[in-house]
Amino acid sequence: MWRVLAARGFGGLTLRAVAAELGATTGLVTHYFPSKRALVRHALEVLDRRSAGRPRPAEEQAGTVSGLVRLRAVLLDLLPLDGPARAGNRIWVGSWDVALADPELAAEHAARYRRTRERLAGYAAEAQRRGELPA
Repeated sequence: MWRVLAARGFGGLTLRAVAAELGATTGLVTHYFPSKRALVRHALEVLDRRSAGRPRPAEEQAGTVSGLVRLRAVLLDLLPLDGPARAGNRIWVGSWDVALADPELAAEHAARYRRTRERLAGYAAEAQRRGELPA
């Protein structure tokens, strides 16, 4: 699935293309993924798990840094600075187009962004309280 996404994007992610990449039948793929929508959802769930499993230096420094230093570290953690993170980011950005036609997926994307904004706002507020950022 990842090789198909990397080569063709979400537009080229089809049950047939995944089956061909696996050297399997389309029937085998549809046993696990009855539709393209199910395949897309699975791809994004896997991407979430991979992203969550990435090393996050800012999280490791949680008790030792605060304020603007912590906000900067968290922002750097979000950037796709290595090969796997860049590949995941390409897939993530490609999923935005798919979400335009899928209200449920769009709602999930909105929830992810809301959580990220809330987390960043908390770190920015801490930096403001410390006088490191203007209010």
